[in-house]
Amino acid sequence: MDYRLPLVAGILGLVAVAWIGLSGSGSDAAATSPYDTLETAPWGSALWSTTDLSSAAECNSTKIVHSADFIEKARNGYTLAEVDKSANEVSALLKKSISDRLSDFTDTSAFLGAVSGKAVFVSPDGSDEWSGGLASPNDQADDGPFFTLRHAVDFARKKGRIRLIFVREGTYFVGAPLRLNRSNNELVIAAYPGETPVLSGGEIIEKLEPLGKGVMGANLGTPTGLDLIIDGVRTHVAQSPPVKSSDRRRTGWHIVREAGEEGSKKNRFQLPGGAPKPSELSDQALIQVLARKRWTDHFSAIDPELTKGRNVVLKDAARYAIKDGATVRILNDPSFLDKSGGFAWDPGGAQLLVASSALQEDSEVIVPRFGPVIDVAGAKDVAILGLTIAHVPYDQSAIQLSDATRTTIAYNTFTNVGTGVKVSESTSSSIIGNRLEHLGKTGVQFNPGSRRFYVAGNMFSSIGEVEVDGAGIWAIGLHDSVIAHNEFYNASRYGISLKDAGNTPNTNNLIEFNRLIRTNMQTSDTGAIEMLGRSAENTRTIIRQNFIYDTGGLATDKNGKWLERYQSSGIYLDDSTSGVTVNHNYMGRVGWGGVHVHGGDDVTITNNIAILDTERGKFLRLQDWRDQETGMLERISISKNIVYGTKRIGPYWDFNRGGEPRVDRNLLYNVSKYRVKAMPEYGVVAHAGDQESIVANPGFRNVKASDFRLTDASPAQQLGIEDLEWTLMGAGPFADVPNTYRCAATVGLD
Repeated sequence: MDYRLPLVAGILGLVAVAWIGLSGSGSDAAATSPYDTLETAPWGSALWSTTDLSSAAECNSTKIVHSADFIEKARNGYTLAEVDKSANEVSALLKKSISDRLSDFTDTSAFLGAVSGKAVFVSPDGSDEWSGGLASPNDQADDGPFFTLRHAVDFARKKGRIRLIFVREGTYFVGAPLRLNRSNNELVIAAYPGETPVLSGGEIIEKLEPLGKGVMGANLGTPTGLDLIIDGVRTHVAQSPPVKSSDRRRTGWHIVREAGEEGSKKNRFQLPGGAPKPSELSDQALIQVLARKRWTDHFSAIDPELTKGRNVVLKDAARYAIKDGATVRILNDPSFLDKSGGFAWDPGGAQLLVASSALQEDSEVIVPRFGPVIDVAGAKDVAILGLTIAHVPYDQSAIQLSDATRTTIAYNTFTNVGTGVKVSESTSSSIIGNRLEHLGKTGVQFNPGSRRFYVAGNMFSSIGEVEVDGAGIWAIGLHDSVIAHNEFYNASRYGISLKDAGNTPNTNNLIEFNRLIRTNMQTSDTGAIEMLGRSAENTRTIIRQNFIYDTGGLATDKNGKWLERYQSSGIYLDDSTSGVTVNHNYMGRVGWGGVHVHGGDDVTITNNIAILDTERGKFLRLQDWRDQETGMLERISISKNIVYGTKRIGPYWDFNRGGEPRVDRNLLYNVSKYRVKAMPEYGVVAHAGDQESIVANPGFRNVKASDFRLTDASPAQQLGIEDLEWTLMGAGPFADVPNTYRCAATVGLD
């Protein structure tokens, strides 16, 4: 049975925009491209817009090909060319259809017979007093499935021989984290064939009463936070100033000034005239702060004892100084409901308040209460397949892995959660074929100590709806892993970010064949794919064959003027990130740079295609890091790249001191060759590159249609430049993998 929707319907669902909004454009707006509406060129891979989501790789965690195997060679002194060759071989295996390696349980009776005695079932029509061995209640109504998933897990743990739990259609308010430990080894929790059960970390609000003045209310025992889900959509908390639908990116923020004579501080600022008086705010009100470059946001209550007039003092200091022109908004005060709508918590009446305009007559209202919904700690060979997990607060995760081994998280949908999957100190696992959408912060987060993960075939959209400093995939201290064939759309900050703040290096990772469109919509000093490398360790990382379009970039200056397409890059190697090969990537509509190298060594940038549409949007930015003894742009090579200006751009690079990179054999159009003037004060002598480069039209098939495949007559051949593997970028190659339940049954019966 094929559950795939028509492409157009899938696209419409995909571009549903979060309340933070992604509209608005600056003065540097480029000509309309097919990617502006998320349509693909006819030669590109189709957007993976299925409801089935059964795709990616083998679901049996003991059989999955972990393509991180190839990286072992890097540790043993193999050359980069040998590692790359091995990676290509593994990549070819991943692209091969696996349908012939999975049992075909398309016949329901055959399926039920195959799992008899080996599985239990959970259903809203069940009872925890029954055996759990039947998929539906029997005719006598005295036996059938279990009623709660928690009871099914406990039953499987006690019986031992039960390795499969199938969950029937319905919404399950699980009430508290479902914890799986070593006694749950080899357990599979899967959706019943063809059904989409929902596990909720929320509390459903049974009834809202009219309170007058366009407000509905419900008495609750516990305060709400910054999340409320109405009819399946995250509703924004009441705020000042309100967000305007005409420009959701740049409205909804107060422009503030430094408070006092001591200069900028991390915990104080001055609200502008017209903003609410701090003394009149609710005790539950929160301030969300973003510094001018909007690196990361901070939430804090006001300190009422120290706050005087409009000079606000926060209880908790922000990470960065709050200087003139920074932006803040005030959240969760009931007095804002009449202007901004949404919801708020009234501490005086212990009530949830909701603007009537946000509700329909029979609206379903759910307060996210806890996370994780599923907590896997110390277990091995656990698989979670085909479920929908929803209603988790913005600062918590839906699934959490810690000290877990050979875990498979596949074909699930995560919606209206904070973070989809959070991983700590786990190994040899796969996160494949999931859909992660309307994320309060991040899709998949790796904390230090994890290795040998395969993250592939996932769809990430509307990332950072509440806390903007998030990513589709965020990793700290991740090793020997592969991030491949994922799609990222509409991110407040990063698509993929690998962070090393000085003691958490990420090493031996492969990032390939991902599609990243509209990232960095709320932040600057960022990249669609970003690495931070303050340990200055050789990361032995390959970033290749990724499709990057529209890297955003948003900031403010000291006067509060909005800066568009500001300090954002396609691939950003920040703060001494070293030992990276960047090859065969496409970059279009970049903010400040296609590739930005900030103080790293041993970086190779080759065979990429960059389309530049503004003078500011360089292909290459090289910047040393003068505060460090390492990371001085040593052994940097830039060759065989195609740099195409849609108009006369001038220099395609921006060079800021340090090193003498090797720049040559590039194909250039409407841009100037590489040349650096002498800067004796920084020890830089005059040098030039591009001696053997070609200045010519690269011969793309159809620039107006954004078809940048190379024709047979392209001069790129003279330089040995290869065309990109366009049709393999994104999740499209996984579309032929069998349906979820076939995979689930196979896992459980092995």
